[in-house]
Amino acid sequence: MTSMTLQGSAFEFAIAPIEGSYQGKLSADGASIAGTWTQSKQLHVLNLSRATADTAWAIPEADKPMPADADPAYDAVTIKPSDPNNRNRGFQTRGRHLLAANETVNDVISSVWGIHVKQIVGGQPWMGTDHYFVDGVPDVPGEPNLTQFRSMVRKVLADRFGLKVHNEKRELSVYVLTVAKGGPKLTKSLGNPNGPPDDTFLTTPYMRETNTTMGEYAKAMQYALDRPVVDQTGLEGR
Repeated sequence: MTSMTLQGSAFEFAIAPIEGSYQGKLSADGASIAGTWTQSKQLHVLNLSRATADTAWAIPEADKPMPADADPAYDAVTIKPSDPNNRNRGFQTRGRHLLAANETVNDVISSVWGIHVKQIVGGQPWMGTDHYFVDGVPDVPGEPNLTQFRSMVRKVLADRFGLKVHNEKRELSVYVLTVAKGGPKLTKSLGNPNGPPDDTFLTTPYMRETNTTMGEYAKAMQYALDRPVVDQTGLEGR
């Protein structure tokens, strides 16, 4: 949250990066808030109630990292066409679930091989137009690192889509990511240093990246740009 205020019974908070805000009124006993959530100029009724012993649940413990020498595959995976009305997209982790939301096959190839879609040639036209939702869990306990996550997705592409690939060297123009004169103003991530990044492309002109290296961020920027992005920031860590 980027801001939060309580003035009398008027309660507000905002999450600026996703253009989200909440306005509500606190009840006299402090047990509930009646209000609305606004995002992308859309309003939704959102009433909050203080949890009780009967309604509260225990926060689950985070998964431990998957053994570094493991070579996981998806134990169970669902692939289906995305909702055409859903404009949110990205790759996410939710517990043991690894998701690709509203992505084309070319987008998935771009992510797991770390290349721009312009570096993908020879595929079928639908690979760049049809959007899919992929949700699955690995066959090895624990949270996979980025290399393991990409390996799992590559196996799904080969198994479910019959994808076959080979590499060639070609020249093309790029964008270069560098540090501005004022220096970096980023906060080091407290997430799993070996885990995958969590990126989400929202309905507004915002892209949210957490637990990511600058190299991974440069690759993610390629989703919105017309050529590859090369990281020359020299910044390390997530």
